[in-house]
Amino acid sequence: TANNSSSSVCQIAIACPIGGEIKALSWRVRPPTSNFTNTDIHHITWDDVKDCVGFSELWDKTILPLLNTTVFAAHNANFDMKAIYNSYAATANGKSLRHLNNITVRDSCILAKQYLPLLENHKLPTVCQSMGIALNHHDALSDALACAQITNTLMQRYPEYQKYDMTFQSARDDFRYKKKFFAANDFAKAARKKQAENTSNILKLVVLLVSLAVIFATKAAS
Repeated sequence: TANNSSSSVCQIAIACPIGGEIKALSWRVRPPTSNFTNTDIHHITWDDVKDCVGFSELWDKTILPLLNTTVFAAHNANFDMKAIYNSYAATANGKSLRHLNNITVRDSCILAKQYLPLLENHKLPTVCQSMGIALNHHDALSDALACAQITNTLMQRYPEYQKYDMTFQSARDDFRYKKKFFAANDFAKAARKKQAENTSNILKLVVLLVSLAVIFATKAAS
């Protein structure tokens, strides 16, 4: 986004499986404001996008015809789904994307928290590094491609992944999303705590065995 407003998308990318491979496409977008405060993150300026089409026009004419799917995936889907919905509403002259409210959203961050709970955190760069996925973070094309690879990999490994799905409406609702997000977060924290306890118990056992060995060696020497 150009700034902290979720209606200020300035670049969007989609990634989807085509012919057995994941293909990604990216577009720059003219937001309804020239106030760019996130340039230091994504390196996009108002001058880069001022001649591009607005979000709703790009969505209706270019992106929507490509979306032959009933599932959207994103890493931290609350941010992305709000950005899609609000950027469309801000540029669509009264139209909205309410017809997407019941589409399925699959969050690769929540899946990673559930299935890779021992990671230090579940930010996109951390998850990508753990899975050997290349990433140029904050470039929409690279982020989308990485999210698709994470999601597809975890779906293949864990067949019960669908129980963490949500609707488009739930994903962009802060309360409902956070409820699901923090449940996954608590699971990951509990797994890390258990690992730490197991490690501590192993260290205690090693110390005990070393102590016993020293005692037996001392007795043998005497």
